[in-house]
Amino acid sequence: MNESTAQAVEAEQTAPPTTVTLQDVEKKYFSPEQLEAGSQYINEVMVIASAENVEPVFNFETDGEFPEGYGLSIIPLTKRVPERGNLIYGVVIAAVPTVELLASVESGSNYINKIVTDALLRQISAGAKPKDEGAQIAIPFKLDEFTTTSRSSGLAAFNLVASDYVKALKTKGLKFMSKPLLRQVLASSQFAEQQFPRISQENWLVVLQSMAQHVKAKGMETGVLDHWVSTRDEVEIDVTDIDLTDLDSMV
Repeated sequence: MNESTAQAVEAEQTAPPTTVTLQDVEKKYFSPEQLEAGSQYINEVMVIASAENVEPVFNFETDGEFPEGYGLSIIPLTKRVPERGNLIYGVVIAAVPTVELLASVESGSNYINKIVTDALLRQISAGAKPKDEGAQIAIPFKLDEFTTTSRSSGLAAFNLVASDYVKALKTKGLKFMSKPLLRQVLASSQFAEQQFPRISQENWLVVLQSMAQHVKAKGMETGVLDHWVSTRDEVEIDVTDIDLTDLDSMV
């Protein structure tokens, strides 16, 4: 372990715990087999929401029996605030029918077929139009090519270190940063410019490169992080509000 890494680890171990706020609430889904874990997370979200005077909205009767064949979902509601990005202002707690339950009725089966077919067509279209000039066209054909993408299979790399970087970015001044927002900012330079117009795209690339090094140090493939670097369409911004260039010292 080099000196900079040792110092980062020591600082993390001695730093006071970060206060969890409404901005840290993540969209989650719990299957019918995970309802106990879902209820536990809902209780945590309720405590956070209550502390910030936010009343979660439910699509089912909380004092009745939970419907069979439904999962539980927590969905943050966001709105865009200039210079701050997307901020969570509310939370929906919903009972969501499973795919199996939808498929058991004709209208649900038709709905599933339409959604899946539309998604497959979008994958084909995206594969036929590479972003980079001279890039190889890769139109999916085999089943595993449709069901496994660089975005989905590699997201574990982002999840491995995202929480640490959210904390680091908050200490840099981005107090409203959250894991879902960071994922969107890193995946799309256009989105990053829209949400944080005064932060250079080069700084977001520094974050991506630093995260990739951190992931490699943990012995894991960088997956989607490399994909984002090559596809996020880098945009140059002259005015920089926050300097993030020293984040690579975290690794």
